[in-house]
Amino acid sequence: MEKHACLLLLFFLFLSLPFSESCPNVEPVCGVDMKRFSGIWFEIARKPCYMEGDKFLGHPYSCVTHQYTELPNDHYEVFINAKKGSSSGEFVHEIYEVHSDTNCNGTLPVVSKWPFQGSYQILYVDEAYSHSLLYSCNSVLGVKTEGLWVFSRSPVLADDIKANLLAIATAKGVDVADLNHFVQDGCWRKSSDVAFL
Repeated sequence: MEKHACLLLLFFLFLSLPFSESCPNVEPVCGVDMKRFSGIWFEIARKPCYMEGDKFLGHPYSCVTHQYTELPNDHYEVFINAKKGSSSGEFVHEIYEVHSDTNCNGTLPVVSKWPFQGSYQILYVDEAYSHSLLYSCNSVLGVKTEGLWVFSRSPVLADDIKANLLAIATAKGVDVADLNHFVQDGCWRKSSDVAFL
């Protein structure tokens, strides 16, 4: 009985902790041409991301590409191809599935990446579909997990374009101070490294 009372007290103390982290109310881009958005994106920068080996997992992914492939019923497979630790590391892969929201197709709810839930939001894509911003944020009991990705169709993105993308993210309320920046040039020694995606 005493043990149960202690556990109950700890539970209520936990609920009373001053959690204050919440996700910013960002607006995704609607009216995205998902056929043009599909294909291979090179990851130029990202917030620390557990799924990509950052933080306590040890071997952060480098040389990361994300390939969007159209499936039936407005669903899309996302195939992540990367190297573990450095450009000379072993290849690693992740696959998950999203669908395009009917109210705003710039919102991409995850449908098959347990235990990762929530959705991704396209914050920006240029008219040529050559660079873009992808965002994700979930807040559970006030504990926020947030992701931001800077994508480019080519391994190198001009500094002024990247700076403009980060300014867009900042204006939408996303903190970009902890972004990790990557040099993709030289990652892909053989055309087959990317072609097999």
